[in-house]
Amino acid sequence: VREYIIVTIKQEKIYDAIPAVRKRMDVQDEKKVEDLLLSTLETLYLNQEEALTYEYLEMLARSRQSSKREYATKLIGKEATHDTIILLTDLLRDLDSKVRVSAIVTASKIHNPLLYSILVDNLGSRLYRGAAKTALLNLGSDVVITLNDAYQKTDVTTDVQATILAVLGQIGGEKVQSILMDKLLQAPPL
Repeated sequence: VREYIIVTIKQEKIYDAIPAVRKRMDVQDEKKVEDLLLSTLETLYLNQEEALTYEYLEMLARSRQSSKREYATKLIGKEATHDTIILLTDLLRDLDSKVRVSAIVTASKIHNPLLYSILVDNLGSRLYRGAAKTALLNLGSDVVITLNDAYQKTDVTTDVQATILAVLGQIGGEKVQSILMDKLLQAPPL
């Protein structure tokens, strides 16, 4: 019966039910129903004219349940403000891999300098390197200076330096050519 009601709310786009759905999410233990509640909320919010509240996004981003934090990353991508970017910086360091990858994908769409160095930090993890590399490539020339600065740090491993060089090479452009040429000239002889 609960599932039928939730599906009906979703299909009929009953926006007045949003507070009840939110409240139900906080006490829901059954995975199938929780997933249905999340998708219902997502559908309602995406179709609703009014903006999401910061308080609601903060509640999701700070939740103990990883599915709610992952959902927060998706919503933040649609409502990016200075305050929600701060929430996203925390989610970019989340211990749950699904949450962190979702946050990385969201960060690649926002083009905010506050996020660039955290994306570069994720290059240091084999688990997140691919997602971080793709995100940085999506951001393109906006991240060139951040990548160059990260390359210069003394605590950066050679794996990360190689990845940074690969990303810079794929981004391309005159500025990148100049940076890469400097790297070649600074490299010790073989």
